Amino acid sequence: MKKKTTISTAGHGSSDKKSPSKRMNLYANLAQKHKTKKDKDARERAEYLATLPKHPVKRFFYRLHPKRLAKYWFSKRGGLMALKILGVSILLILLLIGGMFAYFRKDLDKIRPGELAKRVQTTVTKYYDRNDNLLWEDKGTGNYQLVVESDQISDYLKKATVAIEDRNFYNHHGISISGMFRAMLSTASRRQVQGGSTLTQQLVKQVFFADEAGDRSISGIPRKIKEIILAIEVERMYSKDQILSLYLNESPYGGRRNGAESAAQTYFGKHAKDLTLAEAALIASIPQNPTYYNPYNTAGNKALIARQHTVLDYMAEQGVITKDEAEKAKKIDILSTLKPQTEHLENIKAPHFLLMVRNQ
Repeated sequence: MKKKTTISTAGHGSSDKKSPSKRMNLYANLAQKHKTKKDKDARERAEYLATLPKHPVKRFFYRLHPKRLAKYWFSKRGGLMALKILGVSILLILLLIGGMFAYFRKDLDKIRPGELAKRVQTTVTKYYDRNDNLLWEDKGTGNYQLVVESDQISDYLKKATVAIEDRNFYNHHGISISGMFRAMLSTASRRQVQGGSTLTQQLVKQVFFADEAGDRSISGIPRKIKEIILAIEVERMYSKDQILSLYLNESPYGGRRNGAESAAQTYFGKHAKDLTLAEAALIASIPQNPTYYNPYNTAGNKALIARQHTVLDYMAEQGVITKDEAEKAKKIDILSTLKPQTEHLENIKAPHFLLMVRNQ
């Protein structure tokens, strides 16, 4: 006879039946713990409120007592509140920065190479006396292009400009935090006002904020924020070589001369690509103070040569030229090689007055 084997499933059945019960107990325990915590918090809050003065004004100042504030912020509840405030603040700052980037980015069309070429071009400047009599028409120094491509600018001038204006140009992304802090410390300590702007920021300043660039008061803070945002965006849009080329085409080099090509033609009668080391170092010295460092301004010649020597020293320190090359360039009497200013003047009346106005 065959034996029948019966497998009991009673145990499994009972286990399945107990599972919903266990889950219910778990939920009940969690709910009870939450209720207990809530009751505890409510009780502690009631006890705390009972210790406060009843008058609203007295209660307000009671809470502001330093010891009570410290006790609150170093408590668990105060710590959680601090984290919440920090999180909300970070979110608001990110939203604000994102909105400002989106709003200011529309202005970047003005800095595109094609637009810059249209904006910076040879113009005829007419000078009149107070009786509206024409004294002179300044038509420039010839038929030359003010805005030139990067390969039409001397490498010496590029290296000299980076050395004196922004030695970390190839390492930052539009702004230099250390440079800004250094400038703030210098200004706060009442030493000589020191600029903390990168080459990219200077380009943005020249293109967008030429009339406001000298404003260092609190009212200039919104402009500075916009300048920083645009500088970061310019770095995203263009290569370092493009930014440097735009800067050299836009920078003021004394008088009404903007751009390296104009400066090279005016002062040395040659194209920007043909500048020697000594000439490039001299031209790179001018943008910091174009009126004073104008080579035709004899009052500033001594300071201009001192700055040219500083440019050459910086170039040697940064390894873009040798010390021997720097010393050799310093020995050149560069001012004696300047193109005479009288060569630019034809049919001029009241020359001394006009030269003074023209060089401002």
